[in-house]
Amino acid sequence: MHLAILGASGGVAYNVLLSALSDTRVDRVSLLLRKPGVFESNEHVAPAIASGRVRVLQGDATREAELEALLGADEVDVIVTSIGGAPRLTLRGIVIDQPGVCTRSALALLRVLARLHATPRVVAVSSMGIGDNHALMPLPLRILYPWLLHTPHQDKEGLEYLLQRAASALPTPRDVPSVLSASDAATAPEAFLPEVVVVRPALLTDGAGEHEVKAAEDAYTYYVSRADVGRFIARRCLIGDEWVNKMPVVGY
Repeated sequence: MHLAILGASGGVAYNVLLSALSDTRVDRVSLLLRKPGVFESNEHVAPAIASGRVRVLQGDATREAELEALLGADEVDVIVTSIGGAPRLTLRGIVIDQPGVCTRSALALLRVLARLHATPRVVAVSSMGIGDNHALMPLPLRILYPWLLHTPHQDKEGLEYLLQRAASALPTPRDVPSVLSASDAATAPEAFLPEVVVVRPALLTDGAGEHEVKAAEDAYTYYVSRADVGRFIARRCLIGDEWVNKMPVVGY
């Protein structure tokens, strides 16, 4: 399997990378990193880069030309995208240093894939509480999230809208998220990807993980570690049909 990962320098995507490197079914990994030297002294990743199993390209996942350089040279079987900016807590809740980055990167990725006539499985990391899923959360989180995660969730709504529009087996939401311009929403690629997985983690923590997670589209859960979400994606979303064209909530 040739796996491409966007956002692998940290968080969930980094843990996907670590798990993938321990899986013999994943023989090649391609990374697009703004700072390609981030893994130079990483004892887990640096040897895989030296051996050629991991290929690192410098670039920004919101730029189509740089995504095309990553994806156009060789066929990719699965793409995992977990793009995000640096969060900061304010009186208005959490704000991100790169507003709209999830939406912008998803739009760029889908445009490149459509142009290349490429149809890999796309696994994207979103968040619990988006759209109709908000009503299924525990009451304290239903109260907390609209303040704490209002801005990041607007960005995730854009991400999910674009992926559902691009998926051939998922319905496109009726309402266009405010983070998307009308022209971008109208011209985004439509119904061409046969396999899409949108993973919706519960409230993310930085714990070491190694706990069993529960996953269901209507899962009732509070929190989960980034490490365990990464392992869930690597073990249960890259291969097999369990979560294809579904939107599982993942937590404890």
